[in-house]
Amino acid sequence: MSFMFSPAPRAEARLANHLIEQRGSRFCVVAAATGQVIYTPPDFLKTAITSHTDLQLLAQALDRGERYIDAVTAFEADRADELRARHAISAALRSL
Repeated sequence: MSFMFSPAPRAEARLANHLIEQRGSRFCVVAAATGQVIYTPPDFLKTAITSHTDLQLLAQALDRGERYIDAVTAFEADRADELRARHAISAALRSL
């Protein structure tokens, strides 16, 4: 029997090694196996991390096996750039 769609390619299913949790008022990345917090965003990024999804890219990078320091550095640089852009836009709008 033939089907209209070819079967989906087989993908390797992997469990997430890193989860996003809210502890108190802050979101953090947690090692799934131990429940240990492995990353909490620094205060200067607190306003850029307002939801679970804001840390998802970091957790995914760690799940892919990226080195911790490389994943965190890239994540923090992206978030800092985003904050600078927000501040620049706010300043420009205030001056109108």
